[in-house]
Amino acid sequence: MGSSLSSFGLPEAVGTTFVALTASAFLMTTLDSATRLGKYAVQEFADGKSRLFSNHHIATLTIVAGAAALSLSGTWNKVWPLFGSANQMLGAVALLAVSAWLVSKGVNAWFTILPMIFMFIITLSALGVLVYENLFLGDKPNYFLAIAAFLLLVLCVFLMIEAWNAMVKKKNKDAAVEA
Repeated sequence: MGSSLSSFGLPEAVGTTFVALTASAFLMTTLDSATRLGKYAVQEFADGKSRLFSNHHIATLTIVAGAAALSLSGTWNKVWPLFGSANQMLGAVALLAVSAWLVSKGVNAWFTILPMIFMFIITLSALGVLVYENLFLGDKPNYFLAIAAFLLLVLCVFLMIEAWNAMVKKKNKDAAVEA
């Protein structure tokens, strides 16, 4: 990259330094954002249920401990398929929220429901494959990734059930109002 920047008249050493600075700034801001969002998520889950995890120091420590476990387990370079599955699940959840909202407004929402179902099926398939691969393939099982993939799979199924219940409840409520 430094040599590419030299085509703009910068010395290659300056270009390399600039690229290294940009990359480290990106990595540090991403790490900071992920830690803060994780802390907020832990505090939100603990809200009113646990004084311990509502504490912002404990919530941050929980997230940092999880990141440390990931980096020290030797699986940090194998986590990308899991990250991709979580990202696809996030897309399916966004379609789920839009679909539930459209149904609550009485709109025929098949144009968001069908892609949502497709994305959930793909995500569940990928998570199932990840659980299988990390438990049964390779020299030794990778329990950390298998458990993380299984937890995401359970969360995905839970979200699908909750969405279905919300949509059916809305339709039943509308049918009772019309009768």
